[in-house]
Amino acid sequence: MRLDTPDVAAKYALDALKAIPPCGAKCSEQDKQDLVYGVFGMGLLFHVLYATANDVRYYQPAHDLYTATVGLLMDDAKRAEAQKNMGILEATLKNTKAGTGTHDKGAIGSLLNRHNQEVQACYEAQLAANPKLGGTVTVNLDADATGAIKGVASEPKAGLADLSAVAGCVVEAAKTWKLPKRGMPGTTRIKLVYTMAPRK
Repeated sequence: MRLDTPDVAAKYALDALKAIPPCGAKCSEQDKQDLVYGVFGMGLLFHVLYATANDVRYYQPAHDLYTATVGLLMDDAKRAEAQKNMGILEATLKNTKAGTGTHDKGAIGSLLNRHNQEVQACYEAQLAANPKLGGTVTVNLDADATGAIKGVASEPKAGLADLSAVAGCVVEAAKTWKLPKRGMPGTTRIKLVYTMAPRK
């Protein structure tokens, strides 16, 4: 579905949730939960778009999808996340002012998780040289109102070996990432922390 027709996309998502009970034993519990969490993720996306640009078209679809999935999420942490996000969304509506909008850092962080595979690839590339390599890489992003990443810094700083090399690889990848546009000028700063350890 087109991203600028959130009400239509939300309708299909809600129809998919309604199809879960009739599916019965033909659908595994994991498949059902994957679908529920996918619909929750769509609600999160609409929430982010609403929060960044205060485009009211995204508020009700986001709220409807949160409401529909909160009670269906079996994982306590995911259910708590959904409840928290719904509270943030409702508070955002009450405080909305025309022509404003800012990145919700928590929601944006969730969207940036889709780049985790790139980070993992950077780490695994260095594991070949050092199979015991592990530790934490912190990445700080600066994004402008268009969502473009204008600055990236890491700890440890980019280098040639071990975690420094991982950090350098992640920094280069992060320069190509993009956040949604928002409705006000300024810089959004996001801090991402990646903890890495070799698989046993």
